[in-house]
Amino acid sequence: MSHLSERLVGGAPPAPRRGKLKEVLAQVERELITQTLERRQGNRTHAAEELGMSRWGLVQKIKEYGLGA
Repeated sequence: MSHLSERLVGGAPPAPRRGKLKEVLAQVERELITQTLERRQGNRTHAAEELGMSRWGLVQKIKEYGLGA
């Protein structure tokens, strides 16, 4: 695993994951979005910029994963 991917999940080596690829990717995406929103103090525009996605796309993912109010 690369240093970049380790940093993306909080700096610690990632825990082993099991399951279907789609499920594992969704879990990693959810964690990354959650961490980015926390780091950006809930600012969705800044979080979307950091994640390299549109604000609209981020809002859709937040809804999909049940992360927002």
